[in-house]
Amino acid sequence: MGPDKALSLVPIAFHEDRLTCSNSWLLPILDKYTCGALLQLFLEHIVPLAKSVQNASDMEYQVPWWIY
Repeated sequence: MGPDKALSLVPIAFHEDRLTCSNSWLLPILDKYTCGALLQLFLEHIVPLAKSVQNASDMEYQVPWWIY
C-alpha cells in the first residue's frame, strides 16, 4: 500500500477551530517509509495541511494593535 492509498483511507486534517490535527500519528510513518512518491502527493496533502497550520498559528498569536 502506497502513501496515496493510505492518505485516501486515513486522511490527515487540521481543525482550525480546535487547533488540533486528526490522524497526525501518520506523519512520522509517512516521513520514514515514503520513498519515491510523486510530488503531486506532497502538493495535494502535505502542503495544504502545512498552510492551514501556519494560518491558524498566525491568527492565534497576533498581538492586538493597542499593545504596541
